[in-house]
Amino acid sequence: MNLVVQAEWIVMLLMAAARIAGALAFAPVLGFATLPTNIRLFLILALALMTAGLAAGGALPAAPQTLMGLILAMGREVLLGALLGFGILAAFGALAVGGRLLDYQMGFGIATLFDPSTRGHGSLMGAVFTMLGATIFLALDAHHTLIRGFAFSFQSVPAGSPLVLPIQLVMGQFGLMFVYGFILVAPVVFALILMDLVIGFAARVMPQVNAYFVALPAKAFVGLLVTAISLRFSGGIVQSLFEKIFLYWQQVLVAR
Repeated sequence: MNLVVQAEWIVMLLMAAARIAGALAFAPVLGFATLPTNIRLFLILALALMTAGLAAGGALPAAPQTLMGLILAMGREVLLGALLGFGILAAFGALAVGGRLLDYQMGFGIATLFDPSTRGHGSLMGAVFTMLGATIFLALDAHHTLIRGFAFSFQSVPAGSPLVLPIQLVMGQFGLMFVYGFILVAPVVFALILMDLVIGFAARVMPQVNAYFVALPAKAFVGLLVTAISLRFSGGIVQSLFEKIFLYWQQVLVAR
C-alpha cells in the first residue's frame, strides 16, 4: 500500500503550526515556554493536525508557489497567532496589574518573587494572582475551550488567508488589563486608603508615635485579610475576564 501525501496538506500543516506556535509563544502563563523543545514541537504539530485538519475537511488551501511566498504566509500566520495569544496574555496581565497595585499599597513594592509561568521575577501579589488565575483557568476547562478556539480560527480564517490587523480590538484588550485589574483589587485598595486616613489622623493626634513603622505591618495584615475575604466573591470577575479572551478571539477572526 502506497501512502500519498499532498504538498498542499504539508503546507497547510506548516502554516497551522506557525499560527499555533505564535499564539502559545505569546501566552507564557500556560507554561508552554517551560517545556522541552521536542515536547513543544510535538504539541504544536499535534494541535495543528487536530484543529486545522478537522477544520479544513477535504478542502485544502492553495500552496504558495515560491519559498518566499511560503515564508511570508507563515509570517502572517505567526502574527495572527500572536494576536490571539495577546488576548490570553492581556487577561492574565489583568491579574498581574491588580497584584502589582496591591504590592504598592501594602508595602510589598520592593519584594520580588520568581514567577514560574514567565520564568522571571515579578511582584509578590502579582505572582500569587497569576498562579491562582492559571488554576481557575484549568478548573473552568478553559484549556479545552482554547483548543476549540484554535479550530474555530481555522474555520473562520483558513491557513494562508490575508491578514487584517484590528488595531482597535488590540487596544481595547490592552485596556482590559487595567479595568479588570483594578476591579479585582478595588475592595482591598479602598480598605487600605481608609487605613491610611486613620493612620494619618492618629499621627496628628499622637505625634510621638512613629506612624511609619506602625503602618507597615498593620497595612500588610489588613491587606492580606481583606484580600482573602474579597477573593471568595471574585470568582465571577475572573470567569468574566477569561470569557473576554474568546470574545476577543471571535472579534479578531471575524474582523475581515
